[in-house]
Amino acid sequence: MGKITRCFGSKYKYKFAYITHETDAKQMLYHKPALKLLPQRYLSKIWSRVSPSFLKITDIGNSKTLGFVIHIPYIENNLDSVSFRSKSLKKIVKAIYTAKKKGCKTFALGQKALELTNDGFEIGSIIEGVSITSGYSLTAALTLEAVKYAAFYKSIDINKESIAIVGATTSLGELVAMLLAEEKKNLLLISNDMMKLIILQNKIIDTYGIQTQITNNLEYLKYNPIVVITECFDLTPASLAYNSVIYDVSEPRCTSRWMMDERPDVTIIDGGLVYTPRIDYGNKMDWQTEHTLSSMVEAMLMAKEGLQEDHVGESKTEHAKQMINIFFKHHREFSLAPFTSFGKIINISELLMNSAMQVVDSKIKSF
Repeated sequence: MGKITRCFGSKYKYKFAYITHETDAKQMLYHKPALKLLPQRYLSKIWSRVSPSFLKITDIGNSKTLGFVIHIPYIENNLDSVSFRSKSLKKIVKAIYTAKKKGCKTFALGQKALELTNDGFEIGSIIEGVSITSGYSLTAALTLEAVKYAAFYKSIDINKESIAIVGATTSLGELVAMLLAEEKKNLLLISNDMMKLIILQNKIIDTYGIQTQITNNLEYLKYNPIVVITECFDLTPASLAYNSVIYDVSEPRCTSRWMMDERPDVTIIDGGLVYTPRIDYGNKMDWQTEHTLSSMVEAMLMAKEGLQEDHVGESKTEHAKQMINIFFKHHREFSLAPFTSFGKIINISELLMNSAMQVVDSKIKSF
């Protein structure tokens, strides 16, 4: 990582870009309507020749261009193919060069771009004069804030109960674990890779001097009323604790609507969302109006503050703290999005009432 530099003054003109991928032909046609004239069978063959789509992001008040969302065509799913990965990497690099000419100097990578570039590590030093971030730092820091709020609304004592992190050995999961461990929270770390779990467990002991539980068995979720999901697992309703809260930041998401139907006592929260009332994303975004992903907001804030430094690969707790402080500094423009569950606003007063009733029910059953 290079030295952090800052740019001051009212004429500060940094722009950002968020790189995402069109994961099927339908999305490609949405941004490239002219391709509808071609037979469907040809789309998978020409995807590598289709140029990325640049969606302008503007300020609602004065229509000033703040940055871009870059949609890169992506049809195949064979990530193990060397030729496919090579083509995809070239398209990402080309898109960054194009955006740089448009004035962008800070870039955040979407999930597919992160997968294709080893969490951004493979392109972190290729292009001079730009900053590239995985977006994990702000996402992890906001996850802590969200978990605290959710625990309060569900009448869960976060200082006594155990917090489970599903996908703890991913870059995002490890960062969330380190931030929670720093606050001396009781943790259950879950992953399929036990060797990486042991390494993370030892890292937490060496850094913060606290012991954590590790497992690859989802059945232990029954004893954890707070669950943070950073990686998709084969999760079932039966494995969840009574009256628990699930904060899902995995992509593709791990939880589904049928789980909520099966377990009405469980609260599933759409994770990683930020409320941005002053920003116009146009009419071709997948998320709700005035809301966006925390990973994109990290690029916005870095551009806004004039921070030029790559944050790819393993994220650091120091950067997460820095980003949450900058986030709070610009609280008029950015805030944690109201809790939603599969896009539907969660009624907090109803949630509080249900939680209270469930606590009473549990005490009655204990007699």
